[in-house]
Amino acid sequence: MDRPVISSLEDTESRVILADDMEASKYEAKQGHAEEYDEPFEQVNLEEANEDKAYQLSRDKSAWSSLGPPPKVKLYGFQATPKATLVILTAVATLSAFLLGLDLTTINGAQLYLDPYLRLNTAEKSLIPSGIALGAMFGGAVALPFNIYLGRKPTILVSAFLYFSGALIQSLSYNFPALMCGRIIVGLGAGCGNATVPMYIAECSPKRQRGLLVAIFQLSLFLGQCLGYILAAAFASTSANWRLMLGSGIVPALLQFILMIALPESPRWNWMKNRPKASFQSWYCIQGFEEDSRYEFFKMLQDVKDELKFSQNKNLVTEFIHRAPIRRICVVGCAMMFIQQFSGTNAIGYYIGTVFESIGLDKTNAIYVSLVAGVANAVFCIPGLYWIDRVGRRKLNLCTLPGLALSLLMTGLGFISSDHRTNLIITVIGVVFYYLFYANGVGLTPWVVATEVGPLYLRNSYMCLLTFCSYLGNFGISYTFNYLVQGIGTSGTFGLYAGFALADFVFILLFIPETKQKSLEELKMLFEIPTRKRVVEDMEQTGKEWKRVMKRIIKHH
Repeated sequence: MDRPVISSLEDTESRVILADDMEASKYEAKQGHAEEYDEPFEQVNLEEANEDKAYQLSRDKSAWSSLGPPPKVKLYGFQATPKATLVILTAVATLSAFLLGLDLTTINGAQLYLDPYLRLNTAEKSLIPSGIALGAMFGGAVALPFNIYLGRKPTILVSAFLYFSGALIQSLSYNFPALMCGRIIVGLGAGCGNATVPMYIAECSPKRQRGLLVAIFQLSLFLGQCLGYILAAAFASTSANWRLMLGSGIVPALLQFILMIALPESPRWNWMKNRPKASFQSWYCIQGFEEDSRYEFFKMLQDVKDELKFSQNKNLVTEFIHRAPIRRICVVGCAMMFIQQFSGTNAIGYYIGTVFESIGLDKTNAIYVSLVAGVANAVFCIPGLYWIDRVGRRKLNLCTLPGLALSLLMTGLGFISSDHRTNLIITVIGVVFYYLFYANGVGLTPWVVATEVGPLYLRNSYMCLLTFCSYLGNFGISYTFNYLVQGIGTSGTFGLYAGFALADFVFILLFIPETKQKSLEELKMLFEIPTRKRVVEDMEQTGKEWKRVMKRIIKHH
């Protein structure tokens, strides 16, 4: 496949005065002894070697002219600039998150009308909202072979098809088993999408915009949740209310499937499959080929080349067992998924309508008041998109988690008074403040951090692991909510989630490093540092930053 092009590139590389094979072999030797030394590799820095080589190749016209003429960038029959193509690619791919958000909140309204129709017991009431998480836990495993052998784009198409099929089955179901079947199929689609879309966007994005573009995945989720609340309110007074709510994902899933067909495959995936011309064409369509873009392209080629050398006969399980850096990465990635879920977001997303009904509102008004939460969630995430690449992921989490814990406590206080009106006001204010802190912190950052720190040569299986952990936490929270309310009351349940938020704060303070403005390739060196040493360094840095903040506050006053 494209062997003349590869040969031409290799001939060009031979003119670059770098001992590539020696560097790669040293890198492999270092990786093989990582467990023994467990320290950063200081003598040979393959990252720097690749940067030097990429710089020289980007300035060597014969290297990139061998890839063929630049393609004509057309999208849906129209001329498109690389910038426009990247924006459209991000918007279409993140429809997977939009569909998930839509389902998360339409089920909130649908539950209010399902019980009289299907006569559900407590276990069934808990399984219906958590059914999507049950399917999504295995959706990541479904995505793994598709991502490896077919590519990111076909996997997203499969995800859209599963969303479409599941939403259709839900809307037409007449009993609990049929409804659960639809929920699980939607969950499979959600798992496929979550395991693929952040990776696809990260592989297509320029380094300087990667955090923002991956964070748009979460913004799309919030927008889907907001629309879900709006549609639930719009359909509440119709005779087919819950069917229309649960079938609302049919149109956007079909739209994503159609629009995705015209978009390019990941250039990194193409190069990993020995398709340099296809890789170049994909890259040109989404990033152009100016000087900076050429450098990033050849840097990506060099890194993939080293990944392929190093990843032969390796998998996540054996690497986790034998290599401390991989264990650290997996712990951080999985912890970020659990932190997001155990902050209580899906308890509010799935059950807030039921909670408002328990305060004394009728079904329709409970849905209307829930709409306030949906709008707050979508609006409040916008500042986070600005801050995530400026303030940093770690700081956003540390600044927002205490407020999130307090807002959960306030929400729980809304069930203590005997005055329903007072309870409603306190609960609504608590939920609005909850989304203010959630949307700018743990609602936005986990997938960005987990995607950035992931081992590149194990990316497919690592993303599947993250998806499984995310939906395992989702299932745990959504399934146990009704039982917790019966056992310790609504106030106690939200108090428990507040305790989780404080525990999340401590964990992030101690164990989650800052990943802002680091390339995907250089982040792999971060976890070569022993955990104890990195914790000390992070705490020292955090202390210095807080001192600077306090000095500024004192100075201004």
